[in-house]
Amino acid sequence: MYSKGALKTSYIAIAVIVIIVIAAIAIYFTTMPKPTPTTPTPTPTPTTPTPTLTTPPRTSPSPTPTTTLTAPAKTEIIIGAALSLTGKYAESGKWYEEAYKLWVEEVNAKGGIYVKEYGKKLPVRLILYDDASDPTTGVSLYEKLITVDKVDLILGAYSSAIVYSTSAVAEKYEYLYLQGGGVSKSIFERGFKYTFLTVPGLGREYAQGLFEWLATLPSEKRPKTLAFLGEDTEFPHDLYEGVKSYSEQLGIKIVVTEFYPKGTTDLTPVVSKAKAANAEILIGGTYFPDAVTMVKTAKELDYNPKIMWLSVGPSMYPDFPNALGPDANYVWSGVHFMPYPTTKYSADFVKKYRERWGRDPDYHAAAGYAAAQILQKAIEATGTLNNKILRDYVATHEFETVVGVLKFKPDGTPHYAMITIQYQNGKPENVWPKEVKTAEPVYPMPTWKERK
Repeated sequence: MYSKGALKTSYIAIAVIVIIVIAAIAIYFTTMPKPTPTTPTPTPTPTTPTPTLTTPPRTSPSPTPTTTLTAPAKTEIIIGAALSLTGKYAESGKWYEEAYKLWVEEVNAKGGIYVKEYGKKLPVRLILYDDASDPTTGVSLYEKLITVDKVDLILGAYSSAIVYSTSAVAEKYEYLYLQGGGVSKSIFERGFKYTFLTVPGLGREYAQGLFEWLATLPSEKRPKTLAFLGEDTEFPHDLYEGVKSYSEQLGIKIVVTEFYPKGTTDLTPVVSKAKAANAEILIGGTYFPDAVTMVKTAKELDYNPKIMWLSVGPSMYPDFPNALGPDANYVWSGVHFMPYPTTKYSADFVKKYRERWGRDPDYHAAAGYAAAQILQKAIEATGTLNNKILRDYVATHEFETVVGVLKFKPDGTPHYAMITIQYQNGKPENVWPKEVKTAEPVYPMPTWKERK
């Protein structure tokens, strides 16, 4: 048993221990950091996440390699054309085919055409299609040449109707369109920029050379009156408009103007009117048949103008003198080109054409060849096959061609460059302009009685 003193001491010890524990607990809770009160975060409503555009970290840029732009490799120049090789225009279309092929052969024999942007000569490959003398077919073929065959360049078609239609394709795709086959003024009244004519004279200009020569005469020696007789078709009417203007400028009075139906074989009524009016100049808006008939009729009526100038018919040599014999002598005409007599521009062409094809070229062939000549000169001068650049060069420069020197007006027609001829001793002679003259004109024309 414990004594009372021992128990008292035990109680005291327990009390001290309890006090110490309570004090320790109090100290702990007193010194513990208090939590910071926070506002409860509501549960977010789901939304479609919006992408955040961020700027990528900046880095030192890698150096960009320097690239030298060069024209793609090229091995040839592809030129296309559609010509009337069958159908009603086939006879004339053949001249252009021969002219284009001759030009290509000559170019390739020399290694091709030097094109500066490619740094070398490139041979020419010619793609020719037959438009069958049909304008609609012609349009389709030029579309094909440009969009399917991907030709670099084109050359023109033949006949005013087909050129009228196909030149619209060239304008649409901005392709230079050099052509010697369409002379109708309607082709050049549309404001087109890419079509150029290599026939050096329109219908209204055919007789210009005659009036230029007349202007060199003293006024007292010039004829004072003129009769115009022509077929009632578009070309003679165009010719008359020019004659009317030139006559007014020189003070020559037109005393007779007569148009006869196409196909007329008896010209006695109209030639009789010219004789009755004593017209000193007879100008005929003719083709081959009526030109021959007009000369024969003038002789039968003993009509003796001082000058007899006829269109188209006299340009057909030797057919014209073959049809008339010596009566063809002293007849004047205006021509785009003739194989005889040659000029300094045409002599080499006539020789090569004759050797290659076995016949002399006519003005169709010459006009086609001239188109190719101008195209080549433009490529060599500009050093490119870019049609826009070539077009601008052609529009602003002059060119020596087989039909003479050509320089173009804003509408794409050339400035007048025709040759005026007169038959002498059964052959045509160049009597104007001076630079191609082979003989002096015989004026006035000897009367029919004086020729016997």
